[in-house]
Amino acid sequence: MTSPVFARTTFGQPDCGQWVNATQVQRLQRQFWLLGWLTGANALLDADTPKGQTKPDYLGQLNSAEQTFLFVDNYCRANPLSDVGNAADELMVDLIRKKYK
Repeated sequence: MTSPVFARTTFGQPDCGQWVNATQVQRLQRQFWLLGWLTGANALLDADTPKGQTKPDYLGQLNSAEQTFLFVDNYCRANPLSDVGNAADELMVDLIRKKYK
């Protein structure tokens, strides 16, 4: 059985230093974490859509997961003391803004 501390360390929100300096296996784990987080955020925002209205699907503006990873790479290099959760927040805010331009 995995302890909550181990699960958090392995699969929890990585900081930007961990993101930028990850090995190939660690990077893949962190990318999965990021995609899961973004999918959950997108679903949560869609859930706030009033009944009968089209759900916005903010992530639908992206053409690939690689765009997401590049966004986080750039964010983390510019904000090395931050974390990937903040990068994901910034990406969602950016996508929401673009949706309503």
